[in-house]
Amino acid sequence: MVLFFRSTIKFLEENKKFCLFALFSIHLFCFWPGIMTSDSQCQYLMAMSGNYGDHHPFIMSFLWRYIDKILKGSAGILVMHLSLFYSGIYFLLKSVAQKRLSLIFLGVPFIPPIFVYSGMIWKDLGFAYSFFCVMSYLAYLTMQRKNLSFFPKIGILVILAYGTLVKFQAQYLAPIVLVWIGWHCKHHNKDIAGIVKSISKVLIIFYGIISGIQYLGPKVKQDHSWQYVKLYDLSALSVELNQSLFPEFCKTKKFSMEKLHSLFNGSRVDYLVFGDAILEKGKNENERNFLWKTWCSQVARHPLLYIKHRVFNLSYTLISTPTFDYVIPFLQKSVDQKTFSYKILYCCARFLGWAFLAHFFPALLSCFYLIFGGLSLRSSTVAIPLFFMNAVSVGMLLALLFFSMAGTPRYTYICVCLVHASHVFAYLCWKKRENALYGVARRFYSNLG
Repeated sequence: MVLFFRSTIKFLEENKKFCLFALFSIHLFCFWPGIMTSDSQCQYLMAMSGNYGDHHPFIMSFLWRYIDKILKGSAGILVMHLSLFYSGIYFLLKSVAQKRLSLIFLGVPFIPPIFVYSGMIWKDLGFAYSFFCVMSYLAYLTMQRKNLSFFPKIGILVILAYGTLVKFQAQYLAPIVLVWIGWHCKHHNKDIAGIVKSISKVLIIFYGIISGIQYLGPKVKQDHSWQYVKLYDLSALSVELNQSLFPEFCKTKKFSMEKLHSLFNGSRVDYLVFGDAILEKGKNENERNFLWKTWCSQVARHPLLYIKHRVFNLSYTLISTPTFDYVIPFLQKSVDQKTFSYKILYCCARFLGWAFLAHFFPALLSCFYLIFGGLSLRSSTVAIPLFFMNAVSVGMLLALLFFSMAGTPRYTYICVCLVHASHVFAYLCWKKRENALYGVARRFYSNLG
């Protein structure tokens, strides 16, 4: 058994590229041709019609329109997104000199909370995999002390631009990656002015690419979907205070406080504004401005209720396990619900689902890695990818805390990807600090002697 294990490890070490391609193929096979939801279908309709709105950012649908000519339906987007993901895994494999340790990265795509969503055709995955690919490449350059030349720089900025344009919250996270790129270009230079100049150049190039894509891209209808977040917040405050805080133009004919209480859900706004809606967006600039001012004034009056609502919404994102819904029918068919055995199995399944699929523990670990990486930046190169990867992860959590109209794990998918890519860097960083402390202690005791 030991001999088999050793020979397997040796084979993996010597055939990383083959193994990576095999895993990529298995991954595609498991989810082919991709899983579509209502959001995916809406974006596909946009792609086929050529009519774009900004509720779902246009970039994914715009590319899908042309990818569809090569691979029909959802398959093209599935291949594109997983290609970005596995490109990131490839760079991570090359980033660590210890061959055996680097093999851990091969398991990242099959970690349960990553794998279960990886076949979905969502903009959340396009965002996550784009950032993952770019940051993995930067980790490789950092760990191997390689320079970032001009054309690869443009390439990763284009990939980052896709990730930024495909998801609303990404605009708040892109600057973290851009700082890493700019800093890396001057990592050998301790001159602060030179580093600031390098970062400024990267920012100018990146936002030039963004502007160019938006200028040359299709005409996009303004949906002003930001209003849904404000209506959601006002709904939470209205329910807590038991009084309507909405401007009159936001109420449909079906609105009533009774319906608001019955339809309000701490995890999403959908039941209030879609389908048989009781609330609607402002229709013109004056109404939108008035809604904004109303929201500002009510949040200023009730800050604690607002924070409570936002924290509860984020908690749904971190502790919910949507895939558990598939387990319940299976248990109900297999075991009599009235028996004690059913209760035991249900509790075990619930615990395992929460432990392995919920995003709470990865989010908590990401906060720890961010602090640990930040404290180790001056003493260890390996702390750089640890710090920046988890800065993006924690940044996403903060962005969702204030700019989200639903609590669903797909929003924190990027956090899970980045934190699981960080384990090896955290281990190496810890080993380096441990060795440094051991060296200090040894010198101290030798001096005593």
